[in-house]
Amino acid sequence: MSSPKKIVMGNLKNFLFVAVFMLFGLGVQADTTPYTPSICALSLDAPLNSGIIHVVQGRHKIRVRIETEGPVELTMFNSSGETVYQSSVQVNKRVVNIDTKNYAPGVYTLVAESLEETEEIMLTVK
Repeated sequence: MSSPKKIVMGNLKNFLFVAVFMLFGLGVQADTTPYTPSICALSLDAPLNSGIIHVVQGRHKIRVRIETEGPVELTMFNSSGETVYQSSVQVNKRVVNIDTKNYAPGVYTLVAESLEETEEIMLTVK
């Protein structure tokens, strides 16, 4: 079992590592859900958990994993309300990658609609 001092120092190292990347603007996203850093699986992508979809945003793409059964409609809007991405995801496809390399910097809204519910997630493209 690790001592409390080792745990605190490990967490401090992880925090400083992420802070350096944020200082240089390397696209680290804030996470709104509890997230425990792991030495084995260190990632600069922050998962956004929800009921219909699970989103991991990278520097130039958004990976959307469908968490519900059945078809899902994905639509992404820019801050002006214009549709920049739309896809009907069928039952046999559970992961969708959205390339954001050519998107203008700004805030985007990803809407996921299943047969049972609708969910909206706000994303920032830098």
